Amino acid sequence: MQYGLLTLTPPIQKKLDATAPPREVVFIVDTSGSMEGTSIKQAKLAIEMALERLRPSDTFRIIRFSSNVSAFQVQAASATLANINSGKQFVSSLLAEGGTEIVVAMAHALFHRRDKNRLTQIILMTDGAVGNEDALLHDQIQSSRLFTLGIGSAPNGYLMTHAAAASRGTYTFIENVEELSQQMAKLFEKLKRPAMTNISLNWQGNSAPVSYWPNPVPNLYSGEPISVLAAFPVGTTGVTISGKINGKLWSTPITLRGAPERPGVAALWARQKIKGLEATLFHGDDPKLVKAKILGTALKFGMVSRYTSLLAIDEQKARPENETLVARQITTNLPDGWVC
Repeated sequence: MQYGLLTLTPPIQKKLDATAPPREVVFIVDTSGSMEGTSIKQAKLAIEMALERLRPSDTFRIIRFSSNVSAFQVQAASATLANINSGKQFVSSLLAEGGTEIVVAMAHALFHRRDKNRLTQIILMTDGAVGNEDALLHDQIQSSRLFTLGIGSAPNGYLMTHAAAASRGTYTFIENVEELSQQMAKLFEKLKRPAMTNISLNWQGNSAPVSYWPNPVPNLYSGEPISVLAAFPVGTTGVTISGKINGKLWSTPITLRGAPERPGVAALWARQKIKGLEATLFHGDDPKLVKAKILGTALKFGMVSRYTSLLAIDEQKARPENETLVARQITTNLPDGWVC
């Protein structure tokens, strides 16, 4: 078995069509009690900034959730000045209180089907303080493109990262208000014009299957290259990359002969494979089978995973043998900006 690293780099922006396709942008914002304080302020500012960046050809929806779910409008609103101002008023009235029915919010967004002729982008803004994250990852987003925006000082990175990866979107973390303008501008400039969509890889030279990750390959966005790690049998000679640029089919062949050899590529592939296998747990794959595959890969390559660990044994005793154990409560600090 041979291992390879393939990097896909977006085309130069000048070569892309200046006319971006019309979009339907769906904002889903967390207004639960855990968002009180700095987090809800950041979320409001983020949506207001995003609304100002919409073009007249775009449409938008705003959905808020806590213990219940409500929306600015049931159907998508055109990005006219009047609708944008009304959307800002709706956002400014939001309060952080109640529980976190994030799965219900996603169901609400997906039930009212979007315009199939538009590029649809769902943007989830939350601190991720939820207890039903598996239900979100498994039941809701596997057929949708979702972009997650982590708000506050301590968002649930596990939920946000895996939710974005499972739907071939991206995760953006905004820690403080000072970063908000720059991060939001970067995010929406990226979402405005995907460099390449519907990417597929066709391997040549050997009929045996090639194991590559991430699989499927996510969309390619301006300023964000994608690294694909592959394990292919001896005899594989090349790969053809196909996708769509500005709605037009594009492809190019790449030969594997003459590629420089670098140590560590196999370990990178194993790490990416473990991440990919973990993601399949949220798509309904057999947990026992997935566990066996993760264990096999982790043990072969010496990786830490949810089923394997590296142990360090300290032979020096830190507590005298005649001293009894005492249980004590230790006060922990809340993340910055959180309110009890």
